[in-house]
Amino acid sequence: MRSLIQTIFPIWQTPRTNRELKQLTDDYNRLAFSLRHTRSELQQANSQLEQAHSELHRANNEVRQLNDSVHDCQKELKACRSEISKLQNKERSMRDFLIENSHNQIVSDRDVCERFTQLRQRIQRLASNKAYDIEEFHDLTLDGKWFQGRYIETLWNLSPKSGRLAILRSLLFQFLHNNILNLLHFDINDKKTSPYLAELGSPFPNLSQPLSFFERILGDCAVNRDILINWRLSTFKCIDAAGLGGSDSGVAFGDLMFNYFQEFTSQNATPQQISKLRNGYRELCKEAWALQLLMRNSLEPFECFVSPGCRLRGLEDRYEAIGEISHVPGTTGDFVFPIFGALIKHNKVNGESVTVLEKAQCIMAVPSA
Repeated sequence: MRSLIQTIFPIWQTPRTNRELKQLTDDYNRLAFSLRHTRSELQQANSQLEQAHSELHRANNEVRQLNDSVHDCQKELKACRSEISKLQNKERSMRDFLIENSHNQIVSDRDVCERFTQLRQRIQRLASNKAYDIEEFHDLTLDGKWFQGRYIETLWNLSPKSGRLAILRSLLFQFLHNNILNLLHFDINDKKTSPYLAELGSPFPNLSQPLSFFERILGDCAVNRDILINWRLSTFKCIDAAGLGGSDSGVAFGDLMFNYFQEFTSQNATPQQISKLRNGYRELCKEAWALQLLMRNSLEPFECFVSPGCRLRGLEDRYEAIGEISHVPGTTGDFVFPIFGALIKHNKVNGESVTVLEKAQCIMAVPSA
């Protein structure tokens, strides 16, 4: 480098020029060193970049392989679920077939619907019995067993005959629902079972009570519905096989119902009318008892459904209004009371919506003037 500079700048130059030449030489050397260093760093960076590209390529290949593996696993999982569903359906079909062939009675939706509507019509006829004196009877008092008792009492005193007939039908149904249609009854003859229970020192006067209690425990413990239904049907079959069936509970409930509704009876009613009314209660309770046993002897989980409250929000598919009644002054919201409940059938697959076979009949309130 120095010889090159000397060629450009003659030797005769001044000392100042020599100093400048030296400075230029040093600057050149520093630049050349910096250039070599930069080239080395650039080569190193290129090498790292190529390595990074190679690693990224390998990572992309691994991701594609994992995606393919996940896709294959998802297909396999879907196929397994489909196979499990088929096996469950096959198991349910075989179980239903075995139970239907081992059970004496096959209950159809039509059978239950016919009994249900007949019971509803019998209540309507009974509410119009001539032995009642609903126009002159004003001081209605109900205990806590009745549906929205305090509203019904007030409505009764404010309502004309048509409204009181609707209320009486509602009370008749509520008795049946609270004592028969909403309970886990078994058809057991008390006269045949009481000696066994007495010998065992059982606190239950009726064998149906401990069986009902056990069924309620199974339901509270979230036992599979199919298992619960199979147990109930098998229990009914064992009762029949042992000859312990044939309960007269319909008559007993009918007499109890007659005592409950005596206050509605006219003082001028004849003994024949009173006797006919008592028999009407007995026949009504017999039909309700037969309906409940029919539903409980079925593979299908039927239920007589009544809203637990006085509002129907979210239950519109289960209720239909067949009349209106004046609202009780001072109350808030849309008051409603049922005349007769709904007949619904739960689906065997948990989580699926119920089937409404017969809508409930109810009275809707209208604001009072």
